[in-house]
Amino acid sequence: MANDPIKNKAENLITDISNVPYSNPTYAYINEPGRQWIRRYALALAKEMLGGVRGKYQTVPIPGDTTTLDYTRLLLEAKEEKTTLITELKEILEQTTTLKQLERKNNEAQQTQETYYKIPYHIYIG
Repeated sequence: MANDPIKNKAENLITDISNVPYSNPTYAYINEPGRQWIRRYALALAKEMLGGVRGKYQTVPIPGDTTTLDYTRLLLEAKEEKTTLITELKEILEQTTTLKQLERKNNEAQQTQETYYKIPYHIYIG
């Protein structure tokens, strides 16, 4: 039983970008790579918010001294991560366009055809 695959029989399951509905998707139906992208983007947003809070309170008094909070590094990291994630999402969306899918199918058909040309024909003597 440990090797039996678990199949999700939900009707609204989002398996790739091409079947995402126009309404807001339910998080439970988003596949694992999509969830991972959402988590990474949420982390970048949290860094941005924490950087904003640390920027507001740059120095914090502690007993006998004050300490400064590093907010610029957090803001810079958050900005870079958000830019990277949005670029990654755009590339994924570009790869799933109908034109790109047709190009991949055409390349696959050409490769299959070239493979079949290399196979010798059977000669039947009867």
